[in-house]
Amino acid sequence: MTTNSPTSNSSAPTPDVHSTAFELLHQGVQRWIWKQGWHTLRPIQEQAVRPILEGTHDVMLAAPTAGGKTEAAFLPIVSCLASANEPRLCVCISPLKALINDQYDRLRELGVAAGVPVHRWHGDVRQQPKDAFIQEPQGLLLITPESIEAFLVRRGSQAARLLGRLNYIVVDELHAFVGSDRGKQLQSLMHRLDLLNRNRTPRVALSATFGDMQLAAEFLRPGHSSATIRIEGQDGGQELRLMLRGYRVPPPTTDLNHDETSSGSAHDIARHLFKVLRGQDNLVFANSRQRVESFADILRRLSEQAAVPNEFLPHHGNLAKALREDAEKQLKSQARPVTLVATTTLEMGIDVGSVQSIAQVGCPPSVSAMRQRLGRSGRQDNAPAILRIYTTEHDGLQRPAPHDLLRAQTTQAIAMVQLMLDGWLEPPQTGLHLSTLVQQLLSLVAQHGGVRAAEAWSVLCGKHLFMLNSPAQFATLLRGLGAKDLISQTSDGLLVLGIRGEELVDHYDFYAAFFSPAEFQILFEGTILGALPLTWATYPGGHLIFAGQRWEVLAVDDQAKTIQVKRSPGGQPPCFDGGGLLVHDEVRRQMRRVYCQEALPGFANAEAQALLKEGRRYFHASGLERRTLIGDSNTCHLFPWVGDRTMNTLCALFNTAGLAAMNEGIGLRFAATTANVKRAAQELLAIGPPQAESLATTVQNKHIGKYDHLLPEELLNANYASTHFDVDSAIAVLENCIQE
Repeated sequence: MTTNSPTSNSSAPTPDVHSTAFELLHQGVQRWIWKQGWHTLRPIQEQAVRPILEGTHDVMLAAPTAGGKTEAAFLPIVSCLASANEPRLCVCISPLKALINDQYDRLRELGVAAGVPVHRWHGDVRQQPKDAFIQEPQGLLLITPESIEAFLVRRGSQAARLLGRLNYIVVDELHAFVGSDRGKQLQSLMHRLDLLNRNRTPRVALSATFGDMQLAAEFLRPGHSSATIRIEGQDGGQELRLMLRGYRVPPPTTDLNHDETSSGSAHDIARHLFKVLRGQDNLVFANSRQRVESFADILRRLSEQAAVPNEFLPHHGNLAKALREDAEKQLKSQARPVTLVATTTLEMGIDVGSVQSIAQVGCPPSVSAMRQRLGRSGRQDNAPAILRIYTTEHDGLQRPAPHDLLRAQTTQAIAMVQLMLDGWLEPPQTGLHLSTLVQQLLSLVAQHGGVRAAEAWSVLCGKHLFMLNSPAQFATLLRGLGAKDLISQTSDGLLVLGIRGEELVDHYDFYAAFFSPAEFQILFEGTILGALPLTWATYPGGHLIFAGQRWEVLAVDDQAKTIQVKRSPGGQPPCFDGGGLLVHDEVRRQMRRVYCQEALPGFANAEAQALLKEGRRYFHASGLERRTLIGDSNTCHLFPWVGDRTMNTLCALFNTAGLAAMNEGIGLRFAATTANVKRAAQELLAIGPPQAESLATTVQNKHIGKYDHLLPEELLNANYASTHFDVDSAIAVLENCIQE
């Protein structure tokens, strides 16, 4: 969509006479458009007005950042609310409080022009504005899923009055919800709002471009994706400038207190960031909060050494609200150059103004995340979108591991860039999300004061929401929760909260469906080495990389959250990170293609190209273009070029065969010969494909979701298997392995 800057002290421009959509809008909305100085509506806005005004279908609006999605949704929605004969409501659900604040500032003027009140509701909003909405629940309500949950639980008797006049449900940044526990909570809440309104309320979703729009539409209203109207905006052929810079990390120290950012590569990266970003507005993504703080600190110290003002500020969820908002305001004001060093918090559509470039330290978490982050730059007319990626590889190791010699992080970054340029993005991840089912069941009981089991099954599992196989599985869940005194059943069959259930629901933390992964303390001979968040399967006999050393796992205590380790000889820790998300199969397949290619990517600098050449040399010297197993008399490595779900499954399968496997990301490492691995593969194939749920019984750290600890063991295994295992793909790898 093309816009022109507003002209001051001049008459309002006349909208495009060919725009039929403009004529359908409320006069107050038309006046607001004139005030903006727009001469045309963007194509996505033109196409969205009529179907949203009709209100008979769900509508999904997908476009790059700054592609006009917000106006495409709210121009017709505000027009509808303003034209209604009685007070009506639109609930706009956003993933971040900061995004709500930003949208509130953008939409308030539009609401005033049309006479539609705009409200925001989250934990940082004062009580007085909330009371105003409670008195007159109408207009636009900008809110998080957690606050809707609190509405239904705390104000169950008032819920119909407060949220029962819905004309629309809007989901902002839909891609931030899909495939997550929070997304499952959102689906359930939207369905419960429909039940509250006794109506099929139209849903409007705003999102970045999806790799699979069909799956995204299925998420918006499960079971009815074919009826969703999908409107995609164009990126306008924006110029894209990419640079991948490779760095070599010196051998790691054995000092357990060593900070990785004191290594030469981290300072080299920081010095380059300092050189190319100073004097401009930029965003730097560093994958983890620890890295954000570390790089922000190095950049601050570089500023002090150069005797110049510090332009580099950290931004992540653990920072105080005032510090985050101050950093955002400084960047948006453009009063002076500012670069924010952030985690995922600034991937969303928070308006921080126009930034010149994006920097990514470490491999991007996913292709979708990389595309979303890139969309934050070059938003001014004719400005290019600029992305710099910085990768590191270990160098000078006495006994380098194959993944070090393959230069895996650099190769993965190249593969992800190529996939992005080809237009491929990860599809939404699937799973049972039973942790969220527990939360929604308790919330439903609290909202109504009690429900019958058949009603709860119908609401939560009968409409394609939580995909349990049968009511019998649901009954297993109810019995398990009853045994823990979370729920109980009255003599007339009504499910009510038990004592422990009441305590859980009454706690302020109940309304969020997610939490940070549990941290396991690493213990060596009684000494605590530190803590590590683990979201992958860990077994006795396996290995961990921690504090610059390799450790063998002796025991895992999932209840105490401890891992007993001993020193492990040989090998060195790799430098490989992907931001904590499960890597998709296609990314690893593309990595193999990169190794097999001869051309060097033009977006890689000389050092990154040199690292890629080294990785390719090792790839071909090891014969990995024709086989997946390599090794010697002591150690064997399996490189199947599959995603993390298949790698997790292979790791679990080999452990059931008595062969401990260490998952090193792109490969599995065995303290065994290739013959031993092939023999184990043959034994596993002879037994036949296992049930994924049965295989999950061998995993000890399965408590990934917030309420996983409340699940009966049978359902806990099924839940873990649904998100972390791919048995069919693993069996195909084993078959290929023995045929080599």
